[in-house]
Amino acid sequence: MRPPSPAALLTLLAVGAGLTLPVAADGRRLTGSDGADVLRGGHGPDVLRGGRGHDRLVGGAGRDRLSGGPAEDRLFGGLGADLLTGQSANDRLDGGAGADRLLGGNGNDWLLGRAGDDDLDGGAGNDRLRGGPGDDVLRLGFGHDRGRGGSGNDRITGGEAADRIRGDDGDDDIRAGSGSDVVRGGAGNDRLVGSSGSDSLRGDTGDDVLYGGRGEDALRGGAGRDHLQGGGGVDELRGGSGDDELDSADGETEPADRVIDCGPGDADVAHVDAADRRDARIVGCEQVLVTTTRRADPGFDGMALLTGTKLPNTLVGSDRREKLMGLAGHDWIYGRGGDDKVLGGNGNDRLFGEAGDDVLEGQPGNDRLSGGPGRDRLAGRMGNDVLRGGSGGDRLTGDRGDDVLRGGPGNDQIWGGFGHDSVVGGPGNDRINVLDTARDRVRCGSGTDIVFADPVDEVRGDCERVVR
Repeated sequence: MRPPSPAALLTLLAVGAGLTLPVAADGRRLTGSDGADVLRGGHGPDVLRGGRGHDRLVGGAGRDRLSGGPAEDRLFGGLGADLLTGQSANDRLDGGAGADRLLGGNGNDWLLGRAGDDDLDGGAGNDRLRGGPGDDVLRLGFGHDRGRGGSGNDRITGGEAADRIRGDDGDDDIRAGSGSDVVRGGAGNDRLVGSSGSDSLRGDTGDDVLYGGRGEDALRGGAGRDHLQGGGGVDELRGGSGDDELDSADGETEPADRVIDCGPGDADVAHVDAADRRDARIVGCEQVLVTTTRRADPGFDGMALLTGTKLPNTLVGSDRREKLMGLAGHDWIYGRGGDDKVLGGNGNDRLFGEAGDDVLEGQPGNDRLSGGPGRDRLAGRMGNDVLRGGSGGDRLTGDRGDDVLRGGPGNDQIWGGFGHDSVVGGPGNDRINVLDTARDRVRCGSGTDIVFADPVDEVRGDCERVVR
């Protein structure tokens, strides 16, 4: 029988104790024994299969195929685009340089891609996957896995259990699995997507996009211009140091989110769904937009709470019935349609009721209130305020401070309150009261008006009836 040439494929089966089997440079097929074997490939495309023992397989420079056995094995692909496959035990797979594919098997495996665009699949078990330099693909399996992309633009998918995932450097696309996962994007412009579990997503540096999914999620943007969307469930959204956009509008059937914190940026925007059944609390956002996403509900009384800063803040309602509150800061608040309640809070605020029968209260600060169409109630409270009723039969109360009150068209009721007030009734049959011992000025306008005034008050002649 003629012996095979050096280029021929040689199958070597070793049975017995552990062996060390080198392979020639032109590619060989090796199968280990029942012992602890060391199988080494060469420069060609090698096929190495572990036996029943704890084996060590080293591929070499070619496009190698390495497969472990039933025991705990260590597989090293080396140079080249290699395929490494673990089996039922706890294996360690190291692809080495090159575009490698690593398949974990049923045990608790460690998969390391190293340099190159690698494809890692953990399989069953509690696995650890790490891509290394290159644009890697990591698929976490059925256990409680840990995945880390390394440098490069990586794609990572979580599994069915609670996983921990990190993208590291690069623009990564990370999608959590069905468990309650902890996901961190790392440096780069990352996209993090949660799923049905209660996930924790963090973007870190870069302009990141975070979507929570259906569970009760915690989203944190970090540095950069980030976009956060909670999705279904009671979520917690925190923007970070950049100019962020936070979206809590997820439909009227979903509960309100716990916290919406835009962070220390200078031009943050928050979107809040007016149909949320619980209060939507917004912290540190420069602009807040309240939107309607589903059918009208006449019995709904939504609320959006704006915690402002020293910067100008904006809160915009929808066509629904809402309660809009500004706190610290100089706020601009628009009720839009619906019968709204708008509270300015501390600061010099501008409140606009617009359409509907609205209630506007300025609270501390020098505020400007405009009612718009409808039967509105405006109260300046503390400060030197300016109140404009708009069309409709309005009720204006200046309260404390030197106020300016203008009724507008309609039969208005106007109380100046304490202070040196200036009152204009406007068209309509108005009822004006400036009894406070301070000197006030009153002009009634067209209509049949009545004025209750102190002797020191200046009342124009266009007021039909004056009671002192």
